Amino acid sequence: MKVIAAAAAVAGCGSSPQTTASPDAPAPPADGPTCDGCLDLSDPTNSALTKVDGSRIVRFAKTNVLVARISETEFIAVSSVCTHAGCAVRFATTQISCPCHGSLFALDGTVTRGPATRPLTRFSATYDAQTNIVTLS
Repeated sequence: MKVIAAAAAVAGCGSSPQTTASPDAPAPPADGPTCDGCLDLSDPTNSALTKVDGSRIVRFAKTNVLVARISETEFIAVSSVCTHAGCAVRFATTQISCPCHGSLFALDGTVTRGPATRPLTRFSATYDAQTNIVTLS
């Protein structure tokens, strides 16, 4: 799985950009993000998330986050970095695995098999079917 920068990972999830910049600041590019943590599933960059059991890694809140679709309407979001040795974890339908030393995590990030002893950080992932947007928080 490729790590994609936040600018490529998020796309238009609001009618106006959220900004704290001065009124004189240039507007963001038309194809750039308009909401921090929004994943527009109509954006080809997020195509893996249009199918149940699809996943991808995005950059959110200065963290690499594994986002996975676990049903037609549910998504999970956890840190993609194993708490044991810092390797990138992988989504495997019913669990999250670390290929480096074999740690396994439940979909909520809790450790089900070591050597990891600490859970993966979990993020909220809310899906709006009308807009086809997943919002991380």
